Amino acid sequence: MKIALNQAGDIKAIPLFRHCLGILGFFSIFYALWFLPSLLQCELLGPGDGYVQSLPAYYAPRTLWTTQLLGGFPVAADVTPQTWYPLSFFLSLLPHSWNVFVISSYVLASSFTYAYIYVITRSTLAGLVSGLTYGCSGFMMAHLGHISMTYTATWIPLTLLACEQLLRSNRRIWLLLLAFSIACLFLAGHPQISIYGLGLLIAYAVFFGALSSARWKFYGLFSIAILTGLGLAAVQLVPTAELAKMTPRAETSFQDFLAFSMPLSHAVMAVFPFILGGGEIFPS
Repeated sequence: MKIALNQAGDIKAIPLFRHCLGILGFFSIFYALWFLPSLLQCELLGPGDGYVQSLPAYYAPRTLWTTQLLGGFPVAADVTPQTWYPLSFFLSLLPHSWNVFVISSYVLASSFTYAYIYVITRSTLAGLVSGLTYGCSGFMMAHLGHISMTYTATWIPLTLLACEQLLRSNRRIWLLLLAFSIACLFLAGHPQISIYGLGLLIAYAVFFGALSSARWKFYGLFSIAILTGLGLAAVQLVPTAELAKMTPRAETSFQDFLAFSMPLSHAVMAVFPFILGGGEIFPS
């Protein structure tokens, strides 16, 4: 499958639409088959925390405050219910849409990764392999029950794609797409992964922007996109920051934070997890 690109590196509009539909269709079918055993048994895709936390929040009425938890609780200030996340808001209006919501995370994660890799390599095969690798990664599959984590990770490839296109053409559409993807990155519900994604994006922009002849124009547009994205997400970020100051973790000392740290000698385990032993599924 090939699509045309103009001299600025932008994908032409007409073949782009057909290309996007084809890729979305491919990944939709793939993940529908992937989760088919559970779907055939009418199971909900939300093991563990998903059943007790994410699923009730998904179907609960959208509200700023609830009186059903202790003496009252600011629901909208908590990121986990995804109160302001667009996909959660609109899909939750449909009956029995939880599994669609969960599977959409994997479809979009793979599709965004495909798009980014395709722009870089112009190879359909590279895009498909990369999309499946990201969507089927250990992280994404292990956190099936933590929908806020998978959905936050979903937007990282799209931020990189928009940043790459902004580097190439400085068109307004890429600035808007970058701002939108940054906003979704923070509205999806998991602050730590949002920070990881933003850190990666900034490092990407700084490094590749320095290689551009129009670096200062790009840095200016990139800064506008960052501020716009964070501004759109402020409806979640501001009350969440206020709520975080009232939690027990706000009083955690730095020593408590380091309590379970591994010694430096164990750093090799980041590459070889079982080099110091362990990993036996069935002990002899």
